[in-house]
Amino acid sequence: MQLVRDRILQWLAADPDLAPRDVLVMTPQIERYAPLLSSVFNDTAAIGVDLPWRLTDRSQQSSPGLSMAMFTLLELAATRLTATGLERLLANPALQGQQGLTPEEAVLITQTLQRSGFRWGLDARERGGDEVHSLRWCLDRWLLGLVLPVEPGLAPAGAAPFQQELDPDRLVRWWTLLDRLARMLDRLATAPAVP
Repeated sequence: MQLVRDRILQWLAADPDLAPRDVLVMTPQIERYAPLLSSVFNDTAAIGVDLPWRLTDRSQQSSPGLSMAMFTLLELAATRLTATGLERLLANPALQGQQGLTPEEAVLITQTLQRSGFRWGLDARERGGDEVHSLRWCLDRWLLGLVLPVEPGLAPAGAAPFQQELDPDRLVRWWTLLDRLARMLDRLATAPAVP
């Protein structure tokens, strides 16, 4: 993935008429590479550039109903939570309608999660005791960003406040939805098996 990213950066540097929106990378078995995308393409410290990107999987659009959203939720609870899986769930039109989300907002939610550091995992339990880069860690960062002032070095409990120029009401609404989904996933993942 790093080679792909570096090649894209080379192309963009060599051709001033080329923009990130002009680049399309296609691969079979996207689920295999999806967990790596955030860590490689969002690593602005390493590459020195904010390279916009979006993951789209055509198979996500095949069954858009609430039953498909429920199956996706069950699938996510049975495996480790990934950014791709969460994006697939939020891309479900029926779920968007039920939650009052526009497709653009669903994309913004996943982009905001990526920017705030979400890589994979629901919480510390799913990440082997390390909560950093989990969904719960990102949600904590969102809340801290809403209530704490912008101050360098401020990171209570290892989670620096995430402060972006987003409408606080919108961020709270997104946080509420993601918190509800996280609680559902946790209950499903820890439910005792039926004999």
